[in-house]
Amino acid sequence: VIDLLTEARYTEAMRDDPLRFPDLMTFVWVGIFAGLIISTASSGFIIDAYGPYAVAYFMILPGVLVLYPTARNYMNDKCMTSAEISALREQIFAQKEILWLVIITSVGALILACVVFFGSLTILQNYYVALVVLAVVSASFYLLCRPEIGGVNVFFLLQGACLLSIEGAMFYFF
Repeated sequence: VIDLLTEARYTEAMRDDPLRFPDLMTFVWVGIFAGLIISTASSGFIIDAYGPYAVAYFMILPGVLVLYPTARNYMNDKCMTSAEISALREQIFAQKEILWLVIITSVGALILACVVFFGSLTILQNYYVALVVLAVVSASFYLLCRPEIGGVNVFFLLQGACLLSIEGAMFYFF
């Protein structure tokens, strides 16, 4: 949630002052990578000293520290009237293609989660289910968006699907 709030805020800041875009992006991504390095470097020590569940306990403090600035509106979000909320909802519901993409992507994610958590399928069957979901979501993006937007979304979707990640292994073994 915090990641989405931060991205929304710096997107607004980029629109307000596009000349400072490189500085802002550098600041944001240096902070993200610094946090990743610190968390990766310290997680092994925490697991060795206190056990595997202790990492979650150590994350409670940073999570709680974010609540106060969020509740005090340090992100400078503006309060919307009920008329503005209604107009925004109408604008969102007028974009039928995007709503369908949200529904299709959500159903695909739920299918994948159910197959993994509740299913007794083999690894190969899980793979085929994931391929079908990938094909449906990719086709939906390409068909429901303009070609220049749909093509880029399909590219990022396929790139993410082909990405080999060792973060889980690094968390447990390093």
